[in-house]
Amino acid sequence: MSDSAAAGLAVHATVTVRGCDLHLEVAPGRTLAIIGPNGAGKSTLVGLVSGELRPDSGHVHGAGRPFADASTFLPVHRRRVGYLAQRPLLLPHLDVLDNVAFGPRARGAGRREARDRAREELREVGLADLARRRPIELSGGQAQRVALARALATDPDIVLLDEPMAALDVAAAASMRTLLARRVSGRTTLLVTHDALDLWTLADDVAVVEQGRVVASGPRDEVLAAPPTGFAADLAGVNRLLGVAGATGVVSAGGVEVIGIDDPDLPPRPGQPALALFEPAGVSLHLTAPSGSPRNVWPARVSGFQPHGPLIRVRVRLLDGQQVAADVTPRAMAEMHLGEGDELLAVVKAAQVRVVAAPAPGPPGSG
Repeated sequence: MSDSAAAGLAVHATVTVRGCDLHLEVAPGRTLAIIGPNGAGKSTLVGLVSGELRPDSGHVHGAGRPFADASTFLPVHRRRVGYLAQRPLLLPHLDVLDNVAFGPRARGAGRREARDRAREELREVGLADLARRRPIELSGGQAQRVALARALATDPDIVLLDEPMAALDVAAAASMRTLLARRVSGRTTLLVTHDALDLWTLADDVAVVEQGRVVASGPRDEVLAAPPTGFAADLAGVNRLLGVAGATGVVSAGGVEVIGIDDPDLPPRPGQPALALFEPAGVSLHLTAPSGSPRNVWPARVSGFQPHGPLIRVRVRLLDGQQVAADVTPRAMAEMHLGEGDELLAVVKAAQVRVVAAPAPGPPGSG
C-alpha cells in the first residue's frame, strides 16, 4: 500500500440523471460499509469511485489526489483502486497466474516481476498450487479468491468491494469473509453489502444510503444502535418503530402506544422523535387476546412470510403501515393457519423493547 493511501477517500458528487447527491468519506485504513435498498444509489457510488461514472458536479478524491472534479477525470486504470465485484470476471484465455499478473503488467511491470507478485498474492489467498489452472477449472469460491489476489496485486490505495460474497454459497462465503478480514485490514476500503455478517466481521464504519442520499454515517456500532431506516434495522436484526417520545419508556408509534425501557446512552426527550427497538424473536403472534397482562398488544395484519433458518419470519403491518417482524416455528404457523392479509395481535414484553432518541435526519446531500 502506498504512502499516499493515508489520505483516505472522499466522495462529494452528484449524478443528475440518477437523482444522486452523495457525500461520504472513508477514513484512512478503515473499512466503510455502504448499505441501502436496491436503487438507493450504491451502484452510482461504486461507479464514481471506480471511474465508470463521471460526476455532473462535485468531486471524488482518493489517496490524496483528485479522481474527478471540475478539471480532472482519471480513467479507471490510473486510479489505483482494487476492485472486487460480485463475480470474478477472470480472463478465460489466461491461466490463474497470468490473470493475477495482468494488473501489474498493465501498470508497466515486466513479465517476471508481475508473475513473482502474482505468486505472492496467490500464496496469500491459499491458491499457489492452482497457478496453472484455467478459470473454467475453478470453483466459484476459488475464482473469487483469484479475483481478490488480482485486485490486490497492484498495491491499490483504495479497495472497492461490491457485494463480493453475493454469488457464493454459504461455505465459500464464510471462507471468503475470513480471508477479506485479513487481507483488507488496514487498507482504505469501501464495502457495498446486503449481508449483516459483512457488517459485523469486516466494517469499521457504516453509511446508510436511501433515495440517492447518504442519510447517516459513522462508526458501525453507533449507527446500528439507532438504525436510521427500516433497511438498516433489518440488517441490524431488530424491529424499528418510529414515533414520538412521551413519558419515560413510552413511544407513540405505529398508531399504538409502545412501552419499553429508555436507553441510558441514547435517551429520548418527551415530544421528540424516538425509536422503539426490539428483536423479532421477542414478538409473539396471537389470533385472540393473550392471557395475563402483556404491556404491548397491537392489532396487526399479516403482510408476508420468509424462511429464517429453522423458523419462519412473519411480517405484520400495524395500523399506520409500519411493519413488525416476528420469528415463529413452522408448527406455530401451521396451528394458526396464517395467511397473507389475516388479522391478529402482535405481543411484545416491555422489558424487550429498547427506546432511543431517533437520529436526526440529514439534509439533502449531507452525510
